[in-house]
Amino acid sequence: MKNFLLIGLIIFSFLTFNLKVETQECEDLKLTSTSDMVIYENKVYCNLIVTDEAKLKIFNNVTIKVLNNFTIKRSAQVNVENSKLEIFSPMYILDRSSLFIRDSFINVSSSIMRIEGESKLSLNGTKLYAEELIINIKGTSSLNVTNSEFIGNIIIYPYSYSKLFINKTYYFNVYLSNQQFDITIYRSKFSLKIEVASKPSNPIILPYGYYNYWNLSYITKEYIGVPGKIRVYDSSIGIFNSNEIIVLTDSLTVSNSKNITLTLRDKFKINNLRGGNLEQSMFQIENTRVNVIQSSIYAWNIECYSGKHYSLSNSSYIIVRSFLNSTVSINNVDLIGIISYDNSKIYVIDSIINGYVKSKQKSKVYITQTLIKSPNNIYAYDDSVIYIASLDYIPSPVVRISGENVQVLINVQGSVAVISGKNITIKLYIFELGINTLNPSFVIIGKGIVNKFGEILSYVGENLPNEIYILRLILIATDNTTLQVNKTLKIETPILPTPPPKPLLKYNSTSSYVIFYWEVPRQNPFVPIEGFKIYKGESKDDLKLIAIIKNSSSYIDLKVSQGKKYYYAIRAFNYKGESEMSDLVLVEIPRLKETNYEGLLLNWIASLIILSVIFATLSLLAKSIRNRKFRH
Repeated sequence: MKNFLLIGLIIFSFLTFNLKVETQECEDLKLTSTSDMVIYENKVYCNLIVTDEAKLKIFNNVTIKVLNNFTIKRSAQVNVENSKLEIFSPMYILDRSSLFIRDSFINVSSSIMRIEGESKLSLNGTKLYAEELIINIKGTSSLNVTNSEFIGNIIIYPYSYSKLFINKTYYFNVYLSNQQFDITIYRSKFSLKIEVASKPSNPIILPYGYYNYWNLSYITKEYIGVPGKIRVYDSSIGIFNSNEIIVLTDSLTVSNSKNITLTLRDKFKINNLRGGNLEQSMFQIENTRVNVIQSSIYAWNIECYSGKHYSLSNSSYIIVRSFLNSTVSINNVDLIGIISYDNSKIYVIDSIINGYVKSKQKSKVYITQTLIKSPNNIYAYDDSVIYIASLDYIPSPVVRISGENVQVLINVQGSVAVISGKNITIKLYIFELGINTLNPSFVIIGKGIVNKFGEILSYVGENLPNEIYILRLILIATDNTTLQVNKTLKIETPILPTPPPKPLLKYNSTSSYVIFYWEVPRQNPFVPIEGFKIYKGESKDDLKLIAIIKNSSSYIDLKVSQGKKYYYAIRAFNYKGESEMSDLVLVEIPRLKETNYEGLLLNWIASLIILSVIFATLSLLAKSIRNRKFRH
């Protein structure tokens, strides 16, 4: 019984509500042909239809309600200014018609506004409210929104070429399907969802939790073929839990996102991109500004097109895709992977490749001086070719003396490879060691064994200064493609064997001997001094060899006479010969002074007398002290 009463109450309430709506007093308005009408007082219309180039203007703070049907069609035009519209029915703008609303308030209860057939909807300074507003745009229609607020969804239907211009507007979503479109958004805050032919099974849209951040759904890479245009100026798009976003805007904000991929197209000069976990980073990529806040970037996907030249440097977390005869130069980049198509060329130098390298459709990849962490993940298809040549770290060369020459031994390690979809292989690879000169710019001073990593020997037949040398690896493939790798290194080249330089001789003399010691200003570490020859004479023209000293830098001459003068000199020698004679040193041997025995005896007697007087005085003083004690 209670259930019947409850059902009856619900039915009664429903009928009462509908009766109110249906019994609300209303009238029909249908303007046709070239009618021109102005409404400046409050009205309630059951049906409001404007058609066949008719014109209707609503203004003067009036309130207009439409209960059943609001249609503008066949080139008709409606203007609403400083008024309020309450629409309880679906709203249609069809067949090149237009609706212009300015400084007004619109409450749409039907949730549907449809714009079709080259029609226009313009909102300026307008607040548009609905619980679930959907603005459908079909054909070549357009929506223009400026300085307005509305909560709702804009859906651009497939197989249409629609235009959307939004300026300083908030709280709206844009849904695009796989078609052509032309969208301009200026100083606005919005979310964007793109559904493409290969739509993911579970697109993710999650709000950030605060009204001025926005959502972006999962965007798949199949979007590449869509000819639509999206221009966003001085606006922000928030990306949350997305897989990939194609950066087509002047400004892009990525916040609270995980493992997203940002795709950059036709950016010709890119550097200093970073990926991974980023607290807050700003990247300026030509005219595009990307702001990443508390997010992780899985990869920057760089796409290059149309026979142009691109450069990429000093970056990480990078994927490069080249198309259509483009050329890409990559330097000092940490790469996830490389894919080349359509006769394109990619040059990689001084970089790291963590993942894959793929070459397709007659494209070519040239990899030099690059660390390849997954050498089994390199593929060439069709008539494509991948060339690889790198030199590994080179330890300090070993330098030896061999007769008249210097021998340099370098342990050379590296990698060479040619991976091809057709029959192209390595023809040969060789090593050269050289130095830079002005003319010619590279002088070869040694060559290694062809087609073999290992030791390279260089014989230098002249004195060379310590300088930077170049070790060169040259790879030649069977299609005559040549790859060249240069690695610089410093070799401490010795001065070739020469006699020692002139020593510097010094001395100290006494009446019975002379001590000599010497220095050599500059020595050749590769040709050490073997010893020294000591010369002596009573005249400088009559010097004779008196000693040969090895393993010492000093000498004592005991064969000297008091009062005489001697000339000394020294030569250093090694297996190449003797040095110049040192500067002559004149040494005068001093005489031993005579002893004054009488003076010594007198001094000794005087000392004894003084000591006797001191002892006598002390004895008398002690005796006097004792006598005083006995008296007391």
